[in-house]
Amino acid sequence: MGSGGGEALVVCSNKSSATGITIWDIATGDHLLHIPTCASPPHGLVCLRNQFIFASQIHRHGAVGGGAIFMWHLNKPQPPLRSYPLEAIGPLSCTKDGVYLSGGALSGNAYIWEVGSGKLLKTWRAHHRSLTYMLFSDDGSLLISGSDDGMIYVWSMISLLDVEDSGSSTSLLHFSLEHSSAISGLSTTSGSSSSILVSSSTDGSCKVSDLVLRRVISTVVYPLAITAVVLHPAEQILFCGSVDGRIFINNLDFDDQVVDLQGHNGAVTALTFCQSGLVSASEDCTICIWDATSWTVTQKFHHQKGAVTNLGVIPRSSLLSVANNRKVSNAFRVSSLDKYPQPANLSKEVITLIPSSSSLKESQSSIHFQKSDSCQQILNLQSQKEWTPAAMQMKVETSLENRIWAMKMAKHVMEMNRHLQSRLLDLMQTRFLWSRETDSATTKRRKKPSVENPCDNTGPPSKGENYGCEVVCFTADVGQGIKELEGLEEKAKASGACQLVVKDLKEEFVRDYVFPCLRAGAIYERKYLLGTSMARPVIAKAMVDVAKEVGADAVAHGCTGKGNDQACVRFELTFFALDPKLDVVAPWREWDIRGREDAIEYAKKHNVPVPVTKKSIYSRDGNLWHLSHEGDILEDPANEPKKDMYMLTVDPEDAPNQPEYVEIGIVSGLPVSVNGKELSPASLLTELNQIGGRHGIGRVDMVENRLVGMKSRGVYETPGGTILFAAVLELESLTLDRETMQVKDSLALKYAELVYAGRWFDPLRESLDAFMENITKTTTGSVTLKLYKGSVTVTSRSSPFSLYRQDISSFESGDIYDQADAAGFIRLYGLPMRVRAMLEKGI
Repeated sequence: MGSGGGEALVVCSNKSSATGITIWDIATGDHLLHIPTCASPPHGLVCLRNQFIFASQIHRHGAVGGGAIFMWHLNKPQPPLRSYPLEAIGPLSCTKDGVYLSGGALSGNAYIWEVGSGKLLKTWRAHHRSLTYMLFSDDGSLLISGSDDGMIYVWSMISLLDVEDSGSSTSLLHFSLEHSSAISGLSTTSGSSSSILVSSSTDGSCKVSDLVLRRVISTVVYPLAITAVVLHPAEQILFCGSVDGRIFINNLDFDDQVVDLQGHNGAVTALTFCQSGLVSASEDCTICIWDATSWTVTQKFHHQKGAVTNLGVIPRSSLLSVANNRKVSNAFRVSSLDKYPQPANLSKEVITLIPSSSSLKESQSSIHFQKSDSCQQILNLQSQKEWTPAAMQMKVETSLENRIWAMKMAKHVMEMNRHLQSRLLDLMQTRFLWSRETDSATTKRRKKPSVENPCDNTGPPSKGENYGCEVVCFTADVGQGIKELEGLEEKAKASGACQLVVKDLKEEFVRDYVFPCLRAGAIYERKYLLGTSMARPVIAKAMVDVAKEVGADAVAHGCTGKGNDQACVRFELTFFALDPKLDVVAPWREWDIRGREDAIEYAKKHNVPVPVTKKSIYSRDGNLWHLSHEGDILEDPANEPKKDMYMLTVDPEDAPNQPEYVEIGIVSGLPVSVNGKELSPASLLTELNQIGGRHGIGRVDMVENRLVGMKSRGVYETPGGTILFAAVLELESLTLDRETMQVKDSLALKYAELVYAGRWFDPLRESLDAFMENITKTTTGSVTLKLYKGSVTVTSRSSPFSLYRQDISSFESGDIYDQADAAGFIRLYGLPMRVRAMLEKGI
């Protein structure tokens, strides 16, 4: 292998365990080493201290937890050290000093191990969906996690490793930010006065955040999914790999696109740096080395064993001992990782780590946190010419004690700082109130604000007068119509709110909530397409986000507890799932309001306009998917709905006398186009609502069983949704086999029940969703439907994955199917019935 200078490239695929890990010389392209038996998921491979490789393994049919973590010594040719965590681990990360290893699970749980002892130091629920990326900050003080849910959480290691901390995971958060889709990349770099985090998402966005100031300082949006990201360690240059193989380079100082690199034919899976420049890996099984000046490819590696999912750069010297086939003494030790956490007892237990020579030099400039007899013994031993094992052991133990003590002191200082900040805010609020209320002898202490969502238009206004707090009014735009959003600021102020927050959630609502239900075929009690049920979790999730932004400690809603909101369950289950520490205020349960008429009187008393009267008292809930009607004459199931009640659809009798044909394009069970025109999810649904509405499509009048046990009548208008359900179900008749379709239909009932009951963030629904996504991968094609006076009729369907074969199904003779074969099949298929009949007749 020659000299030990230069760098080596470490790559891995998740294709199969036989693929293994391949290591090349970056300068010469020589193959240096192959490590068999490794198939690591994206971001599941880390090089620890340039001496060890840790790689997570996810086994589809694993006997132990569904996965493992393997560790190899780079300078010792020997079998890997295998660990079997409690569950399958995906992404991995380690601190630069190699002390800690973190892993993210498919369940959303996160783990931290101490590498030297293998102890599981911390496990907690970090996210509600699978973790896609984990990363330690350069100094190891922060742990950053990204997930399929689009959230990025920055965790304080001081809080995470505090054995006395028994608070919730939210108390451990240092900072959080959000993308609208799965997190695909994280990168950090530290300067003299700042620590920068760069994140990318499959929604096409890249965000640059300051971890010290805890805020986003720049956002770059691309027209396609970003699959990898890295920030130049010395310059303000952002590198973003995309799903089509291009790499975008942006200069953050000038906020303009510098160059567009094209060297891959598949999605970019990883980006990093070496001495020569930028290194990129792709699904096309290639790795490119880019010159840092000309941005041309200077070296290209072909990984024939599969798409590259992990990429690393290590010093070539790390592999010298392998080439020489000799063992190298390694002072740094690693252990098999524990499956379960062990009870901590710092007073009786000593964690033993043998440091490297560099760490010994650093520890000689000891931090004088405390004086002890052991410290004096170390000073005495230091006077000796050589380090003895006893001296090294004692020094490490004392250094660890100091480190633990320092962490506790840092946490104490942070708590004091938070307390002082809170006191300062109280003093500022008191001074503000005093200046406005000079006639008052005392000032009432103000509580934290609450976030209020008046989801029912007849719901009471501000809660401030009842609870002595500021109220932030929140409105979610889920497509209920422009009229519903007019005059909100005036209404909020009239209600006593100090602030109005309006968020456009239409695309998120359709993409992340409506389309999964459509793909699953979720219909409640044969008729209800779950319009209100799907909208509640996206609204509640946004409320929790706003509560975090404004520092609120409570959320409020105006659900009645009987109507669409199932005793407020849908909102409150989401609150519990996303932030269990939030208090929930529900006036319909707590105030002296017994019905809608009381609510209307309350609003009138407080000069708050509401779009209902005592004469017209329909309860309506609208969004981009549907419009529901309840109350008034509908409370008697014998009454026919009035013609003027409907708002989205014309009466089928008044619909055009000529039918209209509409073609729906579908990819993997999700609609993507209308009449050949590709549209975003919200735009597509809007288009179909207009088409279906003018033909009277999607009216449903039903009596349903509520979650709380009562029956309730509702009338629903779902024009676009009815068209989409007909199209998707029809295409599945081509692409799904009988057994799969039957299982899907049975699980769709449970899926609909979970959504109806407000259990959107339930692990069971998420698991069912993963199943639905997998079996509908081939549900791709187009369906043409005829719309005429309230009816939807399928006229044609086609798919490149169709299981229908005309040469087999034809009544004419064919080579594949011989009618004569039916005789033997019928005899075998009917054998159980024949045997039973023979038994009964004594034959």
